Amino acid sequence: MSTPEHRRSSRVGRRATSLFLVQLPPPRHGATLVADAIRRMLVADGRVAVEHLWGGSARAIADIGRKTPAKLLGFGGLVARLLARRLVGRRADTAYLSFTPWAHTAVRDALVAMLAKGVADRVLVHVHCEGLDAMIDGTSRKDAFLRRAFAGTELVAITGETARIGRASGLFRDVHLLYNHALDPGEPGIAPEGPLRVGWFGRFDPRKGVLAAIDAAAAARAAGHDIRLAIGGSPTVELDAEALEARLRAAGLADVTETRYNPDEDGKAEFLSRLDVFLYPSEHDHAPLALIEGLAHGLVPIVLTQGGIPEMVGPRFATNVIERTLPPQERVQRMAARIAAIAADREGLLADRRAARARYLSSFSEDAFETRLLDIFGAVPHSGPARAATADEAEPTEV
Repeated sequence: MSTPEHRRSSRVGRRATSLFLVQLPPPRHGATLVADAIRRMLVADGRVAVEHLWGGSARAIADIGRKTPAKLLGFGGLVARLLARRLVGRRADTAYLSFTPWAHTAVRDALVAMLAKGVADRVLVHVHCEGLDAMIDGTSRKDAFLRRAFAGTELVAITGETARIGRASGLFRDVHLLYNHALDPGEPGIAPEGPLRVGWFGRFDPRKGVLAAIDAAAAARAAGHDIRLAIGGSPTVELDAEALEARLRAAGLADVTETRYNPDEDGKAEFLSRLDVFLYPSEHDHAPLALIEGLAHGLVPIVLTQGGIPEMVGPRFATNVIERTLPPQERVQRMAARIAAIAADREGLLADRRAARARYLSSFSEDAFETRLLDIFGAVPHSGPARAATADEAEPTEV
C-alpha cells in the first residue's frame, strides 16, 4: 500500500469529487461493507473528495426485503436532492452506486443511475451478485427499462464472468474488474498435527450451505476420520440457533462442534484462525467475502460450482470444487470424501494452507484491491461502446 507521504505528493491540481449514492453500514453485509471500504480508501488516499448521499434502505438485517413507508420517504428525499443538484448544475466527477439485478430494489437502483447521469460525469455501477445476463437478455418491460437506465454507465464487476458479460453486451461505457478483498489477519498459525478442524461461517441461510456442511462433516466422521467442526455467524428466521443446535445433535456432532453466534470482527478472526478447512457449499453467493476471509487465514476451501466461487479458489483447488448440479446427497458424499482426503494427508494440508494464503495475498488483499480501486476512480473515461479487455482484465481462468 502506498505511504501517506506518497499519497500527498501524488495529488495534482484540484481534488476529484465522487458522489456516493450507496448504502453504508448499518446493516453490515457484503455490499455495505465493500462500499464503506471503498469510501475509506478514497478518503485516506486524499485525491478524491467523497460526498455520501443516500436514503430509503434497510437499517437492520431483519429489515432487508421489507417495504415500509420510512423507506419510501427516505428514497423520495434522495430523489429530491439529486433533482435539486441537477437543477443548479452541481456536478461530481464520478457517482458510485450498486445494482442488484434480481432483487426487488432493481428499479430503485435504475432510477438512481438515471439521476446520477445528470449530476456526474462518470457513473460507476458496482454489481455484487449474479443476474446481469438475465437483465441484458430479458424481454420484459422492466428489463428494457433497466437497460435504458444503465446504458452509458461504467460497470464494476467482481468476477471475470460478470465482466465478460458486461463487455459483450455493449451496454456499458466501460467495464472494470475489481475483485473483493478482506483485511489481512497476518500469517496463520498452522498446527502440524491434531484433528482436522473444519468450519463454516456466514448468515444461517440454508442456501449458503450451512446444513450441507454439517452433513458432510458428519459423513467424514462416520467414515472414521478425526474431525472437529465449527459453525459461526448470524442466526436467521430461516435457521435460528436452537434449530442449528438440534441439527448438530441429530447429526451426532454436538460434542465435537464449536458454535459462535454474532461475533464481532475480532471474534470472527479468532474463530477462523483455529480452522484448517473452510467448507462453504453455498448455492446462493456470487463472490462471498466469507470465502476471501477464509483464504486470508490460509484455510483450504471446499465449495460448489456457484457464481464466481470456482474462479476465486483457482485451479490449485479445482478438486475441492463440487458440481452444484449433482443431487444433494451426492454433493455431501463428495465433500465428505474431500475432507477425508485432506485429513489423511497432513503434509499436503500444510502445503495447501500455504497456497490458500498465497492466493489471498496475490488477488484479494487490501493492497491489491486499493491499487485497482484508485485506478478505476482516477482513470480517464472512454467514449463509445465498452472497450476491449486489457491483458490484466481479460476473462481469467484464475484470479
